[in-house]
Amino acid sequence: RRSSDLITRTVTLGAVCLSQTDSISHRMREADALLNLGKNSGRNQWRVQDEHSLAKATRFTHKEILKSLDSEEVCYFYQPIVDVGKKSFLGTEALMRLVTKDKVFSPDTFIDELYNATSMLNGTTIRCDLLKRNLVKSDSHGAGFVTFNIRFSDLAMGNFEQIIGSLGEVARTRQLIVEVSERAVEERSDLGEALLALQELKNSGFEIALDDFGTQGSNFDRLIQWPIDVLKLDKIFADRICSDKRTALVVRTIVFLAEEAGMQLVAEGIESTEQARRFEDLGITAQQGFLYARPGALDSETFNPSAMGLFERFGV
Repeated sequence: RRSSDLITRTVTLGAVCLSQTDSISHRMREADALLNLGKNSGRNQWRVQDEHSLAKATRFTHKEILKSLDSEEVCYFYQPIVDVGKKSFLGTEALMRLVTKDKVFSPDTFIDELYNATSMLNGTTIRCDLLKRNLVKSDSHGAGFVTFNIRFSDLAMGNFEQIIGSLGEVARTRQLIVEVSERAVEERSDLGEALLALQELKNSGFEIALDDFGTQGSNFDRLIQWPIDVLKLDKIFADRICSDKRTALVVRTIVFLAEEAGMQLVAEGIESTEQARRFEDLGITAQQGFLYARPGALDSETFNPSAMGLFERFGV
């Protein structure tokens, strides 16, 4: 910019760490994405590699998503859900990932574009068929239920029928739990249609879980009217359970309501033995989180729910 005879320059930087085993082209792409993120924030900005910034900066294009689907780079990882009281393995949550030869990408970097790219291609069927193929492999990795996430667009008229068509036969022989996020519920006005769709799924052999419970005002009327089998407590409870008496009081109340309504409770986001024991003391023994295992591929050497020795390892 020139003012009289003065010329001023601004600099925006995007920086990542590079190890000897990293792909230079992949890291250059990440650095360029961080640079663009900085430019979009104004002048004289800098963005350095961290999990939040990379997730926000790294996005896949429509073309890249379709190519990843064709090459089977889009897949499911699985995270175990355990019962600390019985010291047993209950099941897994199927979590979508995009895996390249260099990196594993979390859903926030590609899931929106995945839905957009497949919206005109029976996208619900594509995602459910992908899960179905994975479930065939998972039969050798221990029994137990499998939960998977859907969006409200998957409950629209016609789309939920694709779930039944793709996974209905599996649901008759294996416990499948459909997860709907409470965050998504609050953003919708067509809840009546969604309720009917969930009831149809339940009638077809699926169980229903309300995910992220406790984040959006938690409308208890919804617990009465919706066909909910499982409540998954948001990680915010785990973050506060050991330090905040009010949080413990709220959890105790939720436990009472869930028991009276015949719903199973799962505490998500467990990262410490102290958190695990506190939830167990309050009556929630079904737990999920990094304390037990991070999401892993079915062929991963580190992911074998039936032989992980979780409880001995962490003393819970």
